[in-house]
Amino acid sequence: MKEEQKSVEHTKSALETLETAPKVVKKDLSAELLTLKADLDKAYALINQLKAEQRGTMSPELEAKIAKQKERDKTPVTGFFRNIEAPGDKIKFIYKKYKGDPITEYELMDGDTITIPFGVAQHINDRGRIPEHRNQLDENGKPVARITSNRRRFVFSSTEFIIEPEADIATVSRY
Repeated sequence: MKEEQKSVEHTKSALETLETAPKVVKKDLSAELLTLKADLDKAYALINQLKAEQRGTMSPELEAKIAKQKERDKTPVTGFFRNIEAPGDKIKFIYKKYKGDPITEYELMDGDTITIPFGVAQHINDRGRIPEHRNQLDENGKPVARITSNRRRFVFSSTEFIIEPEADIATVSRY
């Protein structure tokens, strides 16, 4: 890696010299410049290859944490679905959270008691809101639109107790 950096620095200095050198010297340096440019291209290609290899790697701790969350997200949860925005109507959405998971389409009807994976229930409750904006005055007295609250569109309420393994506390989802 250090050799590539030296090659890059050498090429940059040669380019700077080429810009300031007289035309006679430019002709002599053009062959060297082509060689240095090829070296620079090779160095950048190697750097990009190393970056690409590092991008796909995770620490073992992070992999374990993601695997644990993935298993938890697959746990089935029974509860009822409420469509607050359009009572009596159904919603359709597509869900995929993790790389390698299949794309799954869900169709939920208002008032139905259903069993879905925990991750999907969490997704419904986290994403099923719309921010409400109101005009307020900023510190200079100018009107600015700000988020004042979040209006729920739909909600999944579990009919089961959910045990949080980290906290060892039983919680009930109430919405």
